[in-house]
Amino acid sequence: MFLMKLNLVKVLTVQKFSNMPWYRVVQLVIMALGILAGAIHIKRISKSGMWLFILLVITFFNEIISWYFSQIEQANYVMSYFFIPIQYICLIIAFSIDLKLLNSYLYSSMVFVILLSIVYICLNLNILNEIYPSLLRTCANVFIIIVSLLWFREFLRSAQTHSFTEYVMFWMSLGWLLFVVITLINFSAFNYLVNNAHGAKLLFRYIRIYANFMLYTLFIFSFLCKQRQLRIN
Repeated sequence: MFLMKLNLVKVLTVQKFSNMPWYRVVQLVIMALGILAGAIHIKRISKSGMWLFILLVITFFNEIISWYFSQIEQANYVMSYFFIPIQYICLIIAFSIDLKLLNSYLYSSMVFVILLSIVYICLNLNILNEIYPSLLRTCANVFIIIVSLLWFREFLRSAQTHSFTEYVMFWMSLGWLLFVVITLINFSAFNYLVNNAHGAKLLFRYIRIYANFMLYTLFIFSFLCKQRQLRIN
């Protein structure tokens, strides 16, 4: 009886994942290629690159689990309450390695995002049925824009002698800056778009899809570059 139930669970799980939409499959493939690129070059990856590698692995499994939850509960917002602060922590630590002089500000923003996520969880005890945490995502995204711009500022100030394409955080600053700017309205108004703007919902979904493709492709570039880091006196 136990084996029959186990086989039934396996069959249902395979059926659910076989229904995965093409864009999620493509995104997972791009992320898997990024993880492979990072794993192959793991011995030479910089400290910043290592945190990005950890983030990509976490994100990969988060996407799979979120998809599975969406098939069971018809909503996977619960994952965002925990994933957003984890994502932000990994990013800030990666940036802090280059932006040492700004660490106090970076870590302060990290504490703020963590506390805001805790508030969200405490206010929404039945989070399996709660809406997407747009305010939490928006705050994290605004901080990411600021940090990415700060990296570019410090790069120009420090007059580095190497090509900008050799710096691991160049690719991440570029990728996250473009991703957040493109999807800022998308995530900020997520709940409104889902419940009201049915005509625009499909457009914003595809904007988000292709922004994800771009971002995770740049993860691959960050692992394949020469892994240089800023040298700020």
